[in-house]
Amino acid sequence: METNTPETVHLNNSKLFKIDNFLTEACCDFLLDVIAESSCNFIDRSVTSVNIGLDGSHGRYDSMLLCVETFPGVWEKFFSNRSINGIPLDSVMVNRYYSGDFIPKHRDKQGSIFTVCVPLQTSQDSLIFIDDDEQQTVCKDIKGTGYGFFGNKPIHYVPPVQQSVRYSLVCLYGPNTY
Repeated sequence: METNTPETVHLNNSKLFKIDNFLTEACCDFLLDVIAESSCNFIDRSVTSVNIGLDGSHGRYDSMLLCVETFPGVWEKFFSNRSINGIPLDSVMVNRYYSGDFIPKHRDKQGSIFTVCVPLQTSQDSLIFIDDDEQQTVCKDIKGTGYGFFGNKPIHYVPPVQQSVRYSLVCLYGPNTY
């Protein structure tokens, strides 16, 4: 089984890690094509499975589940043998944001051991983490780079998206409780 060993990012938050080239550019491009052909599978997260912020606000974005049951060929080709420190990849959520869409400051509710967020394009957009001292770590969208964290404690958010459409993957490792 292929193992991705996390590179620890110690900018402001010691609980974060980064995996350069988590996905190749060609893989990201292929996934964008698959996503474009499957756009009817997205759900509106402001209505269904709402991600409620720490202040009670709701985000605005869409998600689609990518796993062995929903996309068996894609799963087998790109995700079936991925693990981090021996923990297998369980499922992937594809998040789609249109200009102005966002996810409010929140802590994840699922019970994965590791979560890795992977932008499928390079842009000015970002994922931001906030540590216990209110220091922010900005993870700029760099195509194929994995930004990860342990458990579900880190506060994080996606500020309003600037580009016309932003796609990112949320890779969930270990047993998940949605």
